[in-house]
Amino acid sequence: MDVTNITSHSAVTGGNIMSDGGSTVKNRGICWSTGLTPAISDNKTNDGTGAGSFISSITGLNPTTTYYVRAYATNSYGTGYDSAFSFTIKEDSFTDLRDGNVYKFAEIGDQVWMAENLRFPFVV
Repeated sequence: MDVTNITSHSAVTGGNIMSDGGSTVKNRGICWSTGLTPAISDNKTNDGTGAGSFISSITGLNPTTTYYVRAYATNSYGTGYDSAFSFTIKEDSFTDLRDGNVYKFAEIGDQVWMAENLRFPFVV
């Protein structure tokens, strides 16, 4: 389970339920938190039912924060979890050392764009 498309407020990951443990998987997805062992009582996605692979989009994340994520599956016996792992959300701004102004930026595809014009005076 890799985390991809990490932006300042979201990420994409997924999982693969290889066995239902003898009872149909009623719910599956990703749970996440800033604690080491996220559970479905924390934040979670709902990504379908049954065994197999799924992709999950996590939203509402905060910049420069480390999150722990793991896949889960729930059936009539309870909820099972994969191992947890961490990733860190990117910043969504930078400080220009010339004048101390803070500028926001946005990622579009694999490019990074400034979200506003420079306020540094241009002298010819």
